[in-house]
Amino acid sequence: MTRIFLAALACALLGLCAGCSSLRVNHDWDQQADFTKFQAYKVLPTQSAADPLVERRIQDAVRVHLNERGFTENDVSPDFLIAIHGDVKDRVDVQTYNYGYPYAGYPYWHGGRDVSVTQYQEGTLVIDFVDAEKNELAWRGWGTKVIDNSTREAHVLQGIVDKILAQFPPN
Repeated sequence: MTRIFLAALACALLGLCAGCSSLRVNHDWDQQADFTKFQAYKVLPTQSAADPLVERRIQDAVRVHLNERGFTENDVSPDFLIAIHGDVKDRVDVQTYNYGYPYAGYPYWHGGRDVSVTQYQEGTLVIDFVDAEKNELAWRGWGTKVIDNSTREAHVLQGIVDKILAQFPPN
């Protein structure tokens, strides 16, 4: 019985850790937008970048992703504009673990309780595609991830951008 309980606890903890580090992405778009006319893009400068180096890596990752898919960058007459913005929030995760054993048929457990408190930062990256002709939002993709030491690395940011933009253009 104790082995089953410990195995279940270990699986729950692994699931919790995996959930914290994973990237959650989503997207939405204007159902009336004609994405077939989107061929050339322009990346807009960020209004206020907290970290200009990370901002540049994200912009470069967007360019790489789009160029690999046949889009071209054109600052003079783009079909769509790309606005990149994000936010970082401080989060706290509190987990309570009860452990113990039933006492001689009584309906309560004897034992103890552990409380685990984890502080972390969660970042959200939003990539907006704006129809340059209409000046209207056509597509938005966003991803949320726990920030760790590797999040600033170019290859990690490229992976995040690739997952956010995986469904662009929509079918």
